[in-house]
Amino acid sequence: MSKNMKDVYMHKQAYNNQGCLMTIIEYYTVDNITIQFDDGTIVFKKKLANFKNGKVRNPNKPYTKSDKQDEARRKYTENNDSYRNIALRHNIDLSGFMYFCSNILDDNNLSKDEKALKYIEYKKELSLVKKRELKKICRDLDISYSAVRKYMSRHNTCEEETIKIYVELKQSKTKRLKEMCKKYGVYYKRAYSYMKQHPELTVEKVIEYYINTKEKTFSQKCIDANIEYHTAVQYRGRHPELTDEQVLLHFRPDCYINLLGELVIPE
Repeated sequence: MSKNMKDVYMHKQAYNNQGCLMTIIEYYTVDNITIQFDDGTIVFKKKLANFKNGKVRNPNKPYTKSDKQDEARRKYTENNDSYRNIALRHNIDLSGFMYFCSNILDDNNLSKDEKALKYIEYKKELSLVKKRELKKICRDLDISYSAVRKYMSRHNTCEEETIKIYVELKQSKTKRLKEMCKKYGVYYKRAYSYMKQHPELTVEKVIEYYINTKEKTFSQKCIDANIEYHTAVQYRGRHPELTDEQVLLHFRPDCYINLLGELVIPE
């Protein structure tokens, strides 16, 4: 501070909240002044703002009502600091931990560490409940629960936002999948089931998989059973509940399906 400011406040007097007369006897900075009380008591390294507001207490004067209130506030602050240290030690959020202790926990005779362990157990149970609820929502909306969880952890999004994204994605993908299945003659329900198991795949990849593997296998079965492929595909489309072997059995009643689910063609 400048010399002029020091001259202004040197030997300045004021009364504190206890009614004691204070005098500034040394001025270094606004955060470092020395004060002498009317009873001769000297205190060091006080703030000028506290001097102006009367908040510099005379340590030799008995407590008043305001002093007791200040002490209560100080103890409350220390209590908060204690909870903060416990929260840091157990790696838990402070606000949630304090709310749990004041509003949810019934036993107040526990130590703070025991309360922290109770809070960790409570969070685990709450997480399981939320997990079950999320699973039910995904099941009702027919979207992949594991894909939703992965997306949430990867992009740090909330449950509602992630579910909304996947519902919109599902609507757009299913519409596209129906068009592609109709175009290439792929059984829609099986393609949709495969896409649901592999949500990271595009519609084109799902169709490509079925054309290159599943449909090729069905084509080979038709050739082995001497059945026209396109006719069998049309019949399978009209009867989605049937397996490939049951479709072929419709055209070849002289065959039968063994215990392994395979179509046996008589020689």
